Amino acid sequence: MSELKLETYIMPSAALGKENPLPVLDECLPYTLQDGYNRTRKNRSFKTVVLENETLKATFLIELGGRLWSLYHKKKKRELLYVNPVFQPCNLAIRNAWFSGGVEWNIGIMGHSVFTCSPVFVATLKMGDGTPVLRMYEWERIRMVPFQIDVFLPENSDFLFVRVKIVNPNEFEVPMYWWSNIAVPEEKDSRVLVPANSAYTHMYNGEKKSFPIPVINGIDLSYPTNFQRSADIFYIIDTERQPWITTVDREGKGLIQTSTSRLKGRKLFVWGMHQGGRHWQKFLSGNDHPYIELQAGITYTQWEYIQMPAGAEWSWLEAYGLIEVPPEKAHSSDWETAYTSVDKELKKTIPMDKLEEQLIETEEMADRKPDEIIQRGSGWGALERIRREKFGEKPLPSSLIFDDASLTAEQLPWLKLLREGELPYISPKEKICGWMIQKHWQEILEGSIKKGKSNHWLSWLHLGNMYYNQSNVEKAKTLWEKSLSNEPSLWAYRNLAILEKKRRQYRKSNWVNERGSENSHYYRRKKHY
Repeated sequence: MSELKLETYIMPSAALGKENPLPVLDECLPYTLQDGYNRTRKNRSFKTVVLENETLKATFLIELGGRLWSLYHKKKKRELLYVNPVFQPCNLAIRNAWFSGGVEWNIGIMGHSVFTCSPVFVATLKMGDGTPVLRMYEWERIRMVPFQIDVFLPENSDFLFVRVKIVNPNEFEVPMYWWSNIAVPEEKDSRVLVPANSAYTHMYNGEKKSFPIPVINGIDLSYPTNFQRSADIFYIIDTERQPWITTVDREGKGLIQTSTSRLKGRKLFVWGMHQGGRHWQKFLSGNDHPYIELQAGITYTQWEYIQMPAGAEWSWLEAYGLIEVPPEKAHSSDWETAYTSVDKELKKTIPMDKLEEQLIETEEMADRKPDEIIQRGSGWGALERIRREKFGEKPLPSSLIFDDASLTAEQLPWLKLLREGELPYISPKEKICGWMIQKHWQEILEGSIKKGKSNHWLSWLHLGNMYYNQSNVEKAKTLWEKSLSNEPSLWAYRNLAILEKKRRQYRKSNWVNERGSENSHYYRRKKHY
């Protein structure tokens, strides 16, 4: 029998703190930074959803990006993932705060997700045979796309299934990124196996190299503890092969992750055995709990995007479970013997064609509305739904409920602009709630000003941010100065100060263009393309 339960999970946790209200001009607008965390850990209770059947028990931290925190094999009495004993944020994510452990879902732009330390929408529904489904979803504001994660654990199944759907509801293509980041324990004799014979590594000086695996300079790098320094290894899996990645212990047992063909990339990340890597591990876990990361993505490496066409919908199915192969084969000195032994065992239970069939069979479920919302995420999806309704644009997927109950103070000024044609004035001494970069809202705000409304410092500040995000720095500067001419504010002075700092840094570099003037592309915001 498979069941879904709401539970709590208690662990020593540092406080996440309040979000930084200042706009992050060169990194993750319209999101703000989560940089108010500390290092003082106290027991904290987290909301969780648990999916459980006769074999597996999966626990999700729904307040922290819906992370799969634990996958426990009940019959073998074995934890398949790395479960961090503490919650300790650190400056590693797009919005700063990140924590290690479990399986993290990363969408949109390169790096650890903007949602990794935030609640997402969580809902429930059932499959035709009564199997409960956990649905987690959100509206991603940089790419302007919704994503949906449906998780189910059928009766007597040895695998947990994760069905992902991304929809581009726009009339233009967007660069897309997805990597499932899987933390597993780092053990002295553990080995990482993949059905590949070569890989890429991205050097931290920006260079990308390809090389045969697993032995380099006499060192077998399929054993993570043989890495002396931090490394990203991207495996090149032939398209005709079933993509998977696993780590097996000395007995040939461990977690395996496989998927349908769209999720073609596989990666290993190690902190390395040097002092710096060891220090990071201890800081993130509080004690000596080493781990490595196995990852799966829609591209071969994490240094590239794939263009998602206008109106496109992409779906794939991931599966997580236990693999067991004879240790003499798993640790064979012949690399092909080692990974082939895993491949054969995996295909006895869950071959590629079975996964592809299951992806198609669950399409009706994935398109259906959930039965109940048990947690709401941000209100930005609801605001986008309302905007699209007003202008008669293509609606967001019906499987995702972005209801009015999710709207907060962050969205209300923009809602008033949409409905009443005017962005509300606030004093420069007040906190600004909710930055915006979306082109549609820029047009609405500029239209309001042309009609003689919204002509105040805040509107010009927002427009300056929007143009800066489009790399039109001189226009942004003009608009921030116009904001100051309407009413002085620390917000506009701060943005102009950042711009001046960049100018001075540029002048020190002595980089000039052919005309001897400052090279304007230096000021352009780094685009995630």
